[in-house]
Amino acid sequence: MAGLLENGEVRIEHITTAVHTLDRIPERLATNTTADTIVGFFTDHAPTTSPRTLARLAEELLGQLNPPDNDLYDPEAFNRRSLRISTDMLGMVHGNYQLDPRAARETRPRSLRTPDTKRQPRRV
Repeated sequence: MAGLLENGEVRIEHITTAVHTLDRIPERLATNTTADTIVGFFTDHAPTTSPRTLARLAEELLGQLNPPDNDLYDPEAFNRRSLRISTDMLGMVHGNYQLDPRAARETRPRSLRTPDTKRQPRRV
C-alpha cells in the first residue's frame, strides 16, 4: 500500500484504516495468510473507495471475525428470522417479520420514509 500512497492513489487515511484494522484482528485469527488477505482487500479497494467507506467495511469485517460476546449476542438468532408476506385482493402487500439485531440494523434505515413519500401539507 505504500506504493499506492507514493503514487497518490490513496490518502494517509486509507493507510491508517488498514493498519488499525490489522492491529484489531483477534489473536486466534492473526496469521500471515489472514493479514495478506486483508492487505489485499485494502490494496484492491482503497483507490476507488473513500476512507470513510473503507473504515465502515473494516468495522463490518472485524465484527464478522470477532462478534460481540456480551449477553446480547445470540449466535443462533439467524435461525429465528421469519418473513410472511401476502397480497390482498386490492393489490396491497401486507407482512410481518422477525429479525435478529444485526439484520434489523441493516433493514431499519431502508424502511423509513423517503423525502418523496412524506405527506404534503394540506392547502385550504
